[in-house]
Amino acid sequence: MRRIFRPLDILPIALILALALSLWLLLFHGERASTVRIYVGNTLKEELVLPDEPTEYTVTVAGGSLSLALSPDGAWVTRVDCPDRLCERTGRISRAGEAIVCVPLGVCITLGEND
Repeated sequence: MRRIFRPLDILPIALILALALSLWLLLFHGERASTVRIYVGNTLKEELVLPDEPTEYTVTVAGGSLSLALSPDGAWVTRVDCPDRLCERTGRISRAGEAIVCVPLGVCITLGEND
């Protein structure tokens, strides 16, 4: 009679579970952000601390403007003057290292930690 389950069959299952756990920890347990850096082109235009109360910040460049909502939970684009408006659909970013990019306006918003 042939066995359906052999002792070494558990090894690939354990490897898959370990990989899934490490990806989950990497993606969903990053450091909470405390600063917002706004770049226009390659130049740092402004570095802000995430506020205690929700607030709006407007970035104005030659091609238009971008309105950014800031809160203790992160940052997101509420309005932008560009044709595709992809940065509005990016949603909220809240972890250090995350970014929102508006290519038509040349604006990049990144989150980081206090240095």
